[in-house]
Amino acid sequence: PEVRAPGVEQYRWISRAAQAEVSYHLFLPPEYTAKPNTRFPVLIWLHGSGGGLAGIRPVSAWFADAMKEGKMPPSIIVFPNSFDHGMWCNAASGKQPIETMIIRELIPEIDRRFRTLGRREGRRLEGFSMGGYGAARFAFKYPELFAGVSMLGAGPLDLEFKGPRAE
Repeated sequence: PEVRAPGVEQYRWISRAAQAEVSYHLFLPPEYTAKPNTRFPVLIWLHGSGGGLAGIRPVSAWFADAMKEGKMPPSIIVFPNSFDHGMWCNAASGKQPIETMIIRELIPEIDRRFRTLGRREGRRLEGFSMGGYGAARFAFKYPELFAGVSMLGAGPLDLEFKGPRAE
């Protein structure tokens, strides 16, 4: 479902990996409209277990305040949707290809659709709990894609984790 919050919109794309329409939410800073020739860094926020929709409103407000106070540069914040307990990994069954969707589809979708910096130096990951695990895993597995990572309350890292046993 769509989450309503200042600066946040829901977007959809057809995922080849999932063979379905999928969605994500995205926060654009006010500078995005005010400076139409400027490209912006991207921060991908990965939610914890149990789902992330409820957190989009407070987390996007927290980032907006940080930007307003000069604690971080104006940035595009991406809130991908994952499964409640998907660990941000492709499911062992192949039925929930969340890692493939994020790495091979969502990142290019964001770079195509928005004025991003479109390179490693302009892309960061952050996540809480399960999302912290996913952020660390993605950052260490795909260092060519991400310049930084923040793991909040993350679980132990296992680069060879085979993913949940989704049916």
